[in-house]
Amino acid sequence: MQEKILVFDSSIGYAKYFEKIFKKKYEVASAFDFNDLRKVDLFHYDTIIFIINELEEVKLFSKIHSSYKGIRLFLGVTQNKIAANVYELNLQNIYNINFELNKTDMVDYINSKLKQEIA
Repeated sequence: MQEKILVFDSSIGYAKYFEKIFKKKYEVASAFDFNDLRKVDLFHYDTIIFIINELEEVKLFSKIHSSYKGIRLFLGVTQNKIAANVYELNLQNIYNINFELNKTDMVDYINSKLKQEIA
């Protein structure tokens, strides 16, 4: 069965890019705001790529992290001032996306982790 990936990105840019790249191998859906996210069953997905652009999204990601065990989580934080709020949560078992990398290297990093089994 094909792995299912959900990409959340309120700025839309990374979500569209990741969707375009990953849809060649995976079933991919995107959510661009809280309303989109409420419409999907998160348990349907094997992997969630969550891009945090605003402080309000930190709480949402924290809730997803604590509630949805068995889902592989990738986290990207686009602004350093928000990153401090995320890292003080001390979240475990998350793959952090480094935004200092170019998009090709980000995709390579995500692909390398997607090849690993879900814990």
